[in-house]
Amino acid sequence: MGKRGYIFLPGGFNKVIEELSKSYRIYAPVLKVGEGRFTDTDVVRYDFVKEASEIELDKKSDYSFKEIFDTSVTDIVFLYGK
Repeated sequence: MGKRGYIFLPGGFNKVIEELSKSYRIYAPVLKVGEGRFTDTDVVRYDFVKEASEIELDKKSDYSFKEIFDTSVTDIVFLYGK
């Protein structure tokens, strides 16, 4: 069987994001402190990132990844047929 993933050395993932961001905009779940429904709550939303330390991997996002597009959350982004 082929490779199933990659293991990065410390700082290696930052280098990957830096290289990709030269040609692409990188979006990931980010913890927004104090931007929740109430002033003292935090929220996880998808946003533009420049380094791996900004990415929130421990908490579930409060919003759909579709919010980064200029479409409605109810619009179909991907459709799979059989």
